Order: sequence, then C-alpha cells, then structure tokens
Amino acid sequence: LACLRRRGVSLSVSEVRRIDWLKVFWVGLQDEDFRAGNGTAPVAFGWYLDAAKGLIEETVRSGGGQRVVLLGHSAGGWLARALMQREGRGWVEAHVRGLVTLGSPHLPPPPGVMDMTQGCLRNLNASQPGAFFADCIFYATVAGAAIRGQKRE
Repeated sequence: LACLRRRGVSLSVSEVRRIDWLKVFWVGLQDEDFRAGNGTAPVAFGWYLDAAKGLIEETVRSGGGQRVVLLGHSAGGWLARALMQREGRGWVEAHVRGLVTLGSPHLPPPPGVMDMTQGCLRNLNASQPGAFFADCIFYATVAGAAIRGQKRE
C-alpha cells in the first residue's frame, strides 16, 4: 500500500480483523441453508458486504464521484463479486471501475472437498458466473485460475 501511495494513488482500506470472521460462524449457526451447505453471501457475509459497500460509497463521494477499482485478496475477491451481485448493475455502474483479485478462489471446491463457504461461492457462480459485469467494468485476476476471460482483439 505504501508503494501505491508514494505513486499518488488514493487508497481506502477495509480493515477486517481475524476475529471478525467469527461473525460468519455465528450467522451460520442460525441459518439453516448455511448449515446445509447452501448458504448465500448476503446472509452469511452480510456484515462484510455492508462494511465494504459503506467504504466504497464514501470513497466515491470523497473522490468527487470518481468510480473505484476494487482490490480483493483471497476471500475479498469473491466477496467483492458478491457485493456487486447484491447491489446490482446500477450500483456497480455508479461506483465500480474494475475488480482486481489476488489469490481469490472463484470456483467452489470439487465434490468431496470441504466447501469453506458453505455453498456461498457455488450459489454466487450459479447466479452470476465469473466476470458477470464485464460489459461495464474491467476484471483482472492474479494467482487464480477460476475466472476465465476472453482475449480482446
């Protein structure tokens, strides 16, 4: 981050503490779909999506309406996709210029492998696969092989 700031990039960082992830466990205990492996991000990770949305909207406001590039590491990458799914096209077009993900899982694990998202990632992909908003924002994935894009001529 310091390197980007030295280059004049304006940054807003969503601070998530390790203990915050216990909220997923707590919500999951109360959600039958999550316990059954059929969870959805707006329910299980709503706290994260709400915080990210607030930070994004404040950053756009303070930047004079300039849309932002989201940078998500690990779960933050697919959760950024989940936020855009929850908020919809109009919100995405007004707030997001692009999404860059670093080491983010974009596909659920294969059958027989424990799904740490309890179905949230599978359900996200079923409703809005991969680079769903590619007609209005750019996507870049680093160190992940799950979002397949098309080469542009």
